[in-house]
Amino acid sequence: MKNIWINHKMYELPLGNGEKGNSSGICYHLKNEDVDWAVKLYYEKPCDEKFYPTLGELKVLGEIHEQVIPVIVSEYPVFDSGGDYIGCVAPFIYEPRGKTKEILYQEPLENVLNGLHKIQETIPTFTKYKVVVNDWAIWNMKIGVTKNLEMGMYLFDDSFYEISDASSETIEEWNQMELSYLIFTMIEQYFADVEYESMTQKEFCSRFEEKNSLRLLEQESRGYSNLESYLESAKEKNYRMN
Repeated sequence: MKNIWINHKMYELPLGNGEKGNSSGICYHLKNEDVDWAVKLYYEKPCDEKFYPTLGELKVLGEIHEQVIPVIVSEYPVFDSGGDYIGCVAPFIYEPRGKTKEILYQEPLENVLNGLHKIQETIPTFTKYKVVVNDWAIWNMKIGVTKNLEMGMYLFDDSFYEISDASSETIEEWNQMELSYLIFTMIEQYFADVEYESMTQKEFCSRFEEKNSLRLLEQESRGYSNLESYLESAKEKNYRMN
């Protein structure tokens, strides 16, 4: 157990069953009668690299967290008993229907597109507050629920978000490209799981890294029931190696 301070209250954090991340920290589940949080404790960062938000950046994220749902951002910083900033907390996301990577491609296509549109609708708010989002990708997405939010598509992990002094136009463009990257990872992951059968399949995936990938996905997937049927059709009809 570890004593931590969140929003001026002390909590005992069990350190068992932590989910070790690849870069910024280890996540633990803190649940009691009052809270149901994912608590990230940061790794010690190299002095020449930025591995998580500053306290100032985290304050901005906390102020807008309700405005950017279904993007789940940190609500509070975490401090140790000595007063050092060591992590952050956000609502814990449950996946009651199974791991997102395992159910995403059979999910009704309308649900997937609606989820992506809701994520896209958060971009003006992030841009307004000069927040540059980062690492929007299938590995930071869950189809699930939180203590206070119903079943839906959610993004999480704001470790690499930052406040920028770039122009609003530039920030909006960067954030829109991050949405494209999310869609690209959703498409690419399907082919990566079954292994590329041709270079044309790689080229098919790479188109979704460009701007307006949500529009492209909507246009090309029209009439299909889910992502799997759309992607299987693309494999068979257009992108098989001759």
